[in-house]
Amino acid sequence: MKNLFMHTFLINNLKKLTIIFISLILISCTQADKSYTQVVANAKLTEVANTINLEDNNAALKTISDVDYAQWSEEEKQSALLLTALGCIDISTNDSKQSTSVDDCKALQPLSIDYPNVPSSLTLVFNELLEQNIIQGYNIKEQELVTSKETGNNIFLYGHSSLPHAKQLISLLNINNIDFTWQLIPKSSAFNIRDDWQDTKIDEKESRVRIAKEYDIRLIFADQAEQLSFMPLINKYAKKDTDDEAGLIINAWWQPFYRSFSALESFMPVKRISLQADGFIASTLVLQPDLTKTLDLIKASLANIEVTISTEDVWVNPAFYRYLNGGYK
Repeated sequence: MKNLFMHTFLINNLKKLTIIFISLILISCTQADKSYTQVVANAKLTEVANTINLEDNNAALKTISDVDYAQWSEEEKQSALLLTALGCIDISTNDSKQSTSVDDCKALQPLSIDYPNVPSSLTLVFNELLEQNIIQGYNIKEQELVTSKETGNNIFLYGHSSLPHAKQLISLLNINNIDFTWQLIPKSSAFNIRDDWQDTKIDEKESRVRIAKEYDIRLIFADQAEQLSFMPLINKYAKKDTDDEAGLIINAWWQPFYRSFSALESFMPVKRISLQADGFIASTLVLQPDLTKTLDLIKASLANIEVTISTEDVWVNPAFYRYLNGGYK
């Protein structure tokens, strides 16, 4: 009787152990077998993957040899193509989807930036210019990071505040085979708040000035043809035209802000006023007819401050030109 009891006890516990063991294996496999869609979501690149047209990439999908790609969801196919374009995986090999190299792929890592400690003496002066509506906005950078006409061949400066947006923009250019290099440049910015904006904070209501930590991406294109392919992509995927517009990369603006230091088709000429002091350059953009008046007002406001003032021609995208003319969208 005792032996029968022990036998039953062992069988029951063996069954329990087997169930636990199988469950652990399934959990482990589930954790390891991350779908491409999940990897892309974790990297905050889903919006970029969604821009991929599968019909245009059908040939690339047919190179997959380890699984029947036809059974994948549309999102899984888009994510696989994105990860391949970013150099994170190679879907044409027999390697497992769970390759640990994906976790180490630099293109999937978040961007970071060190913002400059701008002297308050400089920001206070410019904030006063904003409050007096002498200028509409400004940015301040460390002097050695400023791009000008002398360093601006086939270059755009693209301004924004969201680092996830920068990461998605760089990925968008990569998957569209744009030949470029990039550098993230920190800047301190401020600008007048427009009446149409819906996100004005309580502490901004009185001054009507927004102070922000932003950046420029210096995009250096292989040639002018590559550079001119930029605007159509931005207009399609990084510019809001309606409140609920779908298909855009994250944190798209109504009026994207990018500029060139040489004349380009469809770009509008403006003037950049730059003030150099204490190792920093503060700059603002003005319409050409307003240059003399704005310079006179700035010089009068800076009468007791030692700065070097210069101006140069800059060409901005049409949406930002509308912003300089007072437009909201």
